[in-house]
Amino acid sequence: MKTRLLITLCLTAGLLVSCMAAKDEPGGPGYYYPDGYQVGKTYTAIATGMYHQTGPNYSDGFPYLKISDNLNIVDAGNTLKSAAGRIFCQFRLLDERPSSQFYRAEIDWYESIALGQYGPLDGGTGFATIDDADDDGLNVIEDWMTNLEDGYLTIHYSAWWGKSEQMHYLVLTPDDKDKPLELTLRHDARDDERLEEADALVCFDINSLSNYIDEENKTVTIKWKNSAGGSVKKRFLFKGRDN
Repeated sequence: MKTRLLITLCLTAGLLVSCMAAKDEPGGPGYYYPDGYQVGKTYTAIATGMYHQTGPNYSDGFPYLKISDNLNIVDAGNTLKSAAGRIFCQFRLLDERPSSQFYRAEIDWYESIALGQYGPLDGGTGFATIDDADDDGLNVIEDWMTNLEDGYLTIHYSAWWGKSEQMHYLVLTPDDKDKPLELTLRHDARDDERLEEADALVCFDINSLSNYIDEENKTVTIKWKNSAGGSVKKRFLFKGRDN
């Protein structure tokens, strides 16, 4: 629910335009960053939380956010703790040359994106799949927040919500063991009232599908039922991660 409210606030503020969209702020031209990012501007992004280990122990290191393939940021204010998975954030880059491959930034806020349930082919998932009869559907919003990066499928969607704190289930499962790159996304509102249609974010760690990616199979197909009951599908270019 917290991410859903945060998205609503950001939309109101006009921040959610693009990963490359920014809000001008005072300041000099500063040091030029990769991928068109600039000092003196505020960016809203979906990043991947990572940890850089510098010694033999896990504590010998620091967390950072992978904004893009060419931009990794560390928090100048040291407020970024054990962030992992996909992170919704807002940051400003500092006028400093990078230390190794890391750039320093002021992180205004960050929030972990809810991790949905993904059912691998080998079973043992520990959760029940959602039957078609229990699928309440959802509307996937095709904007910059819906993407497949670093082995995470991130979905920006809208659905119906009630006033209670009833947890909704979102499950991603393969349709057929012989077609591991074709998956169905289902949404079970758990009998929550249909009072308000609002946006939310969810992500799925599907990096294990890299075992099926090759020169002939480079995409993943996601299918779902929209709120009106129609069948929809979308193909994503698979981009995995090494760790």
